Formats: sequence, C-alpha cells, structure tokens
Amino acid sequence: MGQRALAGLIAVGLLAGLVVARGLEPASSGFGTHQQLGLPACGWLASTGYPCPTCGFTTAFALAARGHFVLAWQAQPMALVAAVGAACGFWVGLHVAVFGSRAGALCAKLLTPGVIWSVALGWAVAWAWKSWTWAH
Repeated sequence: MGQRALAGLIAVGLLAGLVVARGLEPASSGFGTHQQLGLPACGWLASTGYPCPTCGFTTAFALAARGHFVLAWQAQPMALVAAVGAACGFWVGLHVAVFGSRAGALCAKLLTPGVIWSVALGWAVAWAWKSWTWAH
C-alpha cells in the first residue's frame, strides 16, 4: 500500500472516531458515555470503586468533539490530548493523501522512545488526577 493511500485510511479512521464521538451525548457524570456504544459498564470501577486508566475517555472525546475543551479536560485530561491529536492527525493524513506531502514521515519521526514514554507518563498522571478528583 502506498504512503498516500495509508495516510488516507488513517485520516478516514481518525475522522470516523471523531464523528462517532460527536454523535454521543457526553455523560454529565464525566464517565459512562461508552455505554451508548453498547459496551458494558466499567468492571474496574464496579470491582474497586475507583476509575480505570481510561475512565472518562469517551466522555472527554464527546466533549472535545463539541469544542468543550475545559469540560473534556475535567473528564479526562489525557483523552483531551488524544482527541486534539486525533483531529491534528486527521488533517495531516488528509494533507498527505491529497498532496503527497512528507508531513506524515516527519510526524512518524516524532515517535521516539522519549515521546512514547512521555505520553505514558502523561497518561499515568491523568489517571492519578482522575483518581484523586474522584475521591474528593
């Protein structure tokens, strides 16, 4: 598969996720929006009483897709980062697919171990924040 075709598929996939998120009604509790997709309630939450590492992701995506960035941050900070990243990824993928730009190759070079570890740390901090705000 060529680079342009792959970029087009990535763009379509990212756009599809954002469109689905936009079609969901964000749960006012800040979690549980995923159940509108037919998924079960969080087993982690049911078992422990505390949020799981992805708690609030679907809600934050639905809020971000509506432009409610502060509410998305409150629901799950890392999910807001992921939603903005998905939107940026869509535009980069579209640009590469349409114009044959090397922007995709440049973005791929950003996926260094340091960046990946930073994202993992950010996710852990976001989960800790969600857990702390849950208890208060």
